[in-house]
Amino acid sequence: ECFRAELFGQRPLLLSQLNNLYKMRSDEELPYKAAGYEKLRDFLTDIPGLSLMGRGNRMQVRLGDAERLEAFVSGCITDTSAPTSPENAVQTPTFSMPQPLPE
Repeated sequence: ECFRAELFGQRPLLLSQLNNLYKMRSDEELPYKAAGYEKLRDFLTDIPGLSLMGRGNRMQVRLGDAERLEAFVSGCITDTSAPTSPENAVQTPTFSMPQPLPE
């Protein structure tokens, strides 16, 4: 959800800026390490529908398959099979898009 507008609008989304953008919109860091990933790149590669293009500090996250990404996101949001005890509860961050700058 945090990067939906950029991804579906086919706007450039540099991997090197992703953490800062996420933190600006959600007031927390991307929790990829908590999910067991050492690198953000590896985390994003495992998300169906996303693809990485380029290399180094010019690597971009792109929407590769919108249907696969939508199905994945829907599955994450509606997954009720996980235990719901407080210690196992998943915190879903909320995002707020900054106001556009006046032209």
